[in-house]
Amino acid sequence: MGADPDRPSPAVASRRARPADVPVVVAVGLFVALGLPDGVLGTVWPSLRDDLGATQSGLGFLAAAATTGYVAASLTSGRVAARLGPGSTLAAGAAVGVVALTGIAASPAWAAVVAAHLLLGVSLGTVDAGGNAWMALARGPGPLHLLHAGFGVGATAGPLVATAFVADADPGRWRWAYASVVVVQLMALVAVVATRHRFAPTSTRVAARGGAAPTGHRGGGDRDDEHRGGVPRRRLLTLVLVWFAVYVGAEVAVGQWTFTLFTEGRGWRDAHAGVLVATYWGGLLAGRVVVGLVGERLDLDRLQHRSTLMAAAAAVVLWLDPAGAGWTAVPVLGLGFATLFPLMVNRTPTLVGRDATATTVGRQLAASAAGMTGAPLAIGILADRRGIQVAPVAVVVLTVALTLVWWAIRRFGGVGAPS
Repeated sequence: MGADPDRPSPAVASRRARPADVPVVVAVGLFVALGLPDGVLGTVWPSLRDDLGATQSGLGFLAAAATTGYVAASLTSGRVAARLGPGSTLAAGAAVGVVALTGIAASPAWAAVVAAHLLLGVSLGTVDAGGNAWMALARGPGPLHLLHAGFGVGATAGPLVATAFVADADPGRWRWAYASVVVVQLMALVAVVATRHRFAPTSTRVAARGGAAPTGHRGGGDRDDEHRGGVPRRRLLTLVLVWFAVYVGAEVAVGQWTFTLFTEGRGWRDAHAGVLVATYWGGLLAGRVVVGLVGERLDLDRLQHRSTLMAAAAAVVLWLDPAGAGWTAVPVLGLGFATLFPLMVNRTPTLVGRDATATTVGRQLAASAAGMTGAPLAIGILADRRGIQVAPVAVVVLTVALTLVWWAIRRFGGVGAPS
């Protein structure tokens, strides 16, 4: 029987029949909403601080409150996802976020803002752990980078949104920046609720590849393999947890203190500093989008090594500010940080096995919370005593520590050495 000329070829028919990956699109959109508060807080901080009578170190206390909720949620995320399923877990986290952000925007006093940040931490921990674990198991490195690119979109837009309300204006207008974030969070919540049943817990596409191991990384994810490169797996995982704490401390420190450094420490106008902060998050976004699109063709271990060194070098430039050019390091820091977090999350199925991935990702994010709290709090306390110029010094210390911990993981963890 001859072929029907009006019938498409099997390859074309397969492409036409393939449905859009709606859960990935919705998850990325939710991470856009997740990133907005991070971008907003650092920009509105001077206005919020003055409006509610807080001190410079108060930013660290907000981080501590958010971290408390974040740790509690991320450590229990594996059990919650097992009970509710990934889609409903994300919906629950988004709903808590709407309540928390509304509370921040309407808070009458400093104590209420701190309490609302505790609730915001619960939302962030639930969405972050649930989204990362699901994407690592069900989709792999490319979509995982796109997930974090979504966060970068939100974090990049956050300073721009906030600057529109706080630049050269009444300090009380910072509330409207958070009100605008509530609207975006509500839209994300509606999308997740509508599609929550489409978040399948596993994917044959990833399972067929034997997990989500990045290019150049040895190991098959067998939980019975107790050693990696001659080092007990538990010790290796401890190094990884330390890495998460240091990395997130560095990322948050740059994002939250750059605006204050350049306005109160280096004489920049609010509008210019707000745009500069946006370039930092924009660097994160650009790097994650690129790797999300072409990651399958890259040596991801080499990329992580070189990105770590790039971030450390940029931190030194930010600190030394040669000929007033320290600002050029801000977007470079974002670009250097861009791939680090998703690449390390993507290693998790290989390190612990697929069954333990959700629980381990929760522990990684709990470790991240230590850095998320410790870095802003320490910088705020030191800034109260020594001035805001301590911030870039702290970033140098953090990025150098990050380089050393990555070196240890690369040496002892069976990670391919970059050339």
